Amino acid sequence: MPYKDKRKQSLAQYKYQKSKKGKATRSKYLRSKNAQTLRILRDNKLKEEVLTHYSKSGHLNCCWKSCCVSDLDMLSLDHIKDDGSKDRKQNNFLTGIKWYRWLRIHGFPKGLQTLCWNHQWKKRLGGRYALVR
Repeated sequence: MPYKDKRKQSLAQYKYQKSKKGKATRSKYLRSKNAQTLRILRDNKLKEEVLTHYSKSGHLNCCWKSCCVSDLDMLSLDHIKDDGSKDRKQNNFLTGIKWYRWLRIHGFPKGLQTLCWNHQWKKRLGGRYALVR
């Protein structure tokens, strides 16, 4: 039964959500496959937004020269100056989607780039081998 008064409707919804039946229904919904699918889609959209912002020329791809990887599952963020541990300590060890949300909320701070996993690894190995030589 729809309410004519929006305040009464929102109050009734609030009371229902706080009731035992409302909490059980919400808990059941959050465990459902539909909610999980929606959460995955929302998280992928956020990841795509952040990685696109930090990639070259505003397109979703790796920033490495002559690399054309644009698969969302193969791309990740990289700290240009390799100061990721310092950054994680300052931001209470945020990783994954929580970190992507933090970046968007704080206006996409500088110092990051989008790299594919292969070039992330190549950069890491290149730094280690440079120290050994």
